[in-house]
Amino acid sequence: GRVEKKTGGGKKKRKRNKGSKTGHHQAGLILNELTADTARTQNMLLYTVQGAEETDPKITISATYFDDWRKTSDGWRIAKRVIRFDGPRPAK
Repeated sequence: GRVEKKTGGGKKKRKRNKGSKTGHHQAGLILNELTADTARTQNMLLYTVQGAEETDPKITISATYFDDWRKTSDGWRIAKRVIRFDGPRPAK
């Protein structure tokens, strides 16, 4: 699959049709490595879209997040995220 590196903010809003619904589902968290101040995890992502006239949502993105965590004075924070898509991403 395709790999994208994602760090920090900079989220882009996608336009969607009025009345449509989206879902961002994460599951299957795996703790790969843990120290006192760092951790590495991975988990699955499914992104769904359901049009206003559709009865069922459709999976539009299937991917895996690979996260590096750092313990800070404010708690655990994602320091680095890599997203590996299982197939092509839809056009923006």
